[in-house]
Amino acid sequence: MNLSAALQEELVQHREVFENELFSILSYWAKYAPNKETGGFHGAVDLKNTAVPDVPVTCVLITRILYTFSTAAKAYPERGYEEMAHKAYHFLEKNFRDDEYDGYFMEVTPAGEPSNTIKHTYSQGFVLYALAAYYMMTGDELILNRIIEFFKLLLAKTKDQGGPGYWEAFNKDWTIHSDNRMADDN
Repeated sequence: MNLSAALQEELVQHREVFENELFSILSYWAKYAPNKETGGFHGAVDLKNTAVPDVPVTCVLITRILYTFSTAAKAYPERGYEEMAHKAYHFLEKNFRDDEYDGYFMEVTPAGEPSNTIKHTYSQGFVLYALAAYYMMTGDELILNRIIEFFKLLLAKTKDQGGPGYWEAFNKDWTIHSDNRMADDN
């Protein structure tokens, strides 16, 4: 497809606007998400960009940070986004990963201690997305092996063997959890 010079210029201008917005959003998260006191991340900040104390940190939040900064680091390697991706990866593995039964907990305290050990298939899926993006950024074969093994675990634990779908919520030991709601407003 041949684009006119005017249309090409307009697309370049739109790209610049969108990239500037993207860089602004990523800068915001890099500034306000990390918890400098604990070395982890804040569960929430208020409208004045002040950390809200005692708010749990969720697996979905950390995996979104990991996915986003890994993807941004690959697209814009000169901007230093890999530092935030590495930080999110290490926080995820250290604080959310269940060393006893595998999988990832739903929430941790601001200090990084498990506070909700339910394992939702939804959040486990976010872990897969995030690890895949992190692997694409790093090329680390250990991460790829982790993804493969974790995927096999999820198929073994979450697949409804009597039906076409997957179970949603599990206790720490992968027994089915009776309440599959992720939030109180479901």
